[in-house]
Amino acid sequence: MNGQPCIRGMRITVRRVVEAVALYTDRNELKVEYPELEDEDIQQALEFAADNLDELSYQLRHQAATDTSQQRKAEALKRLRVVEAFRDARTRIENRPEWM
Repeated sequence: MNGQPCIRGMRITVRRVVEAVALYTDRNELKVEYPELEDEDIQQALEFAADNLDELSYQLRHQAATDTSQQRKAEALKRLRVVEAFRDARTRIENRPEWM
C-alpha cells in the first residue's frame, strides 16, 4: 500500500483505521463497515499512530523553520498545533488510545 503501514497483512492502512475510528464514533458501526477488523487491530493502529506523532512533530517543525513559502509555513504550523495537542493528550490518563 505505497509503503504505508497496514493491519496484519490486510490491505487496510493504519491511517484508514484511524480515520474510520474518528468517523464512526460507535464501535458497532465501525464493525459493520469493516467486519474483518478486530478490537486488537484497532487498538494497535491507534497505538502506532500515537507513537509516530513524535516523528511527525519533528518533520513539521523542520518544515516550518526552513520553508520559504509563508503559506506552507502557516499550514505546517497549523498541523503542528494539532499534533502537539494529540501528543499532550497522550500524557493525560483520560485520553489513552487503547481506551478509545
